[in-house]
Amino acid sequence: MVKHLNPSKLRKGTKHNINVQTFSGANVADMRYYVKPAISKSPDYLLLHVGTNDLKRQTPQQIAGSISTLCQEIVKESPNTKIVLSKVITRSDDSSLDSKIKELNCKLSQQHIQCPTRITNTTASLLDVILTYYGDDKILDTGVIHLGISDHSLVYLCRKLSIPKAPPKTVFTRHYKNYNVNQFNNDLSEVFSLPLDSAILTDPNALWNDFKNKFLSVADKHAPIRQSRVKSEYKPWLTNEIKQMSYRRDYLKKQSIKLRSAYYDKAYKRCKNKLNNLIKETKQEYFRDKLSNAKNSKESWRTINELLNKKPKTSE
Repeated sequence: MVKHLNPSKLRKGTKHNINVQTFSGANVADMRYYVKPAISKSPDYLLLHVGTNDLKRQTPQQIAGSISTLCQEIVKESPNTKIVLSKVITRSDDSSLDSKIKELNCKLSQQHIQCPTRITNTTASLLDVILTYYGDDKILDTGVIHLGISDHSLVYLCRKLSIPKAPPKTVFTRHYKNYNVNQFNNDLSEVFSLPLDSAILTDPNALWNDFKNKFLSVADKHAPIRQSRVKSEYKPWLTNEIKQMSYRRDYLKKQSIKLRSAYYDKAYKRCKNKLNNLIKETKQEYFRDKLSNAKNSKESWRTINELLNKKPKTSE
């Protein structure tokens, strides 16, 4: 179908620079390489017609996922390019693929809102939609909320997100286990009793570096620097009840392993589940109250970043 388009007529009719390229037999994976010359020129629009050649070997879900990945890679390489995705057309050579084509097209332009979004006394119309080309495995919930701020109701979609864990925090401290103040003072006296190089006597920066290096060399000998990882940061939602139940859970776990007891094993699992639910409820209550009491958008975003383990940006 695409190969019969005449680029020169399209350019003449639209007054735009239009190029048409076809790749016979190419599948979605092949197009990852075929589109590179086109996106290297950062076009304003890129119309893709892909997926037909994958129908015999892959499921509609797999093809939709591959097309989604292809579009994401194009956006990454050429952020200003707008992608127009063509539906897969029916194949005349194999009518048995018609059902797969219909399913694939539904996944490429899936409409998640099914309830009316504008309701009056006499009509109920679905005007506001949410279209995605992702699979249902990432969509948790969709719906319509009727608010009074507009005659169009609010539409929403909840999508699975993985909240990143906070990176481990490391601190550097000096180890004073074998530190002896008398030996430290003696070594300092010995180091600083050595004559200075005449070349640095008139340079205060060189003198400072000489002093610093000598002092740190002695300090590293008597109190070496150790790197340690801070296991956790301050968590305001961590209550005494959670701490006590954590100790109880760990105790039951140890007893279960030590005694090989079914009684302690069941008690441990009950305590673990109860603790997990308590942590979830306590965190929800903490962040809900903090968001409700936020005085402005800045405080709201600070709370959201805290929830997502994002550090606030600092300006120098």
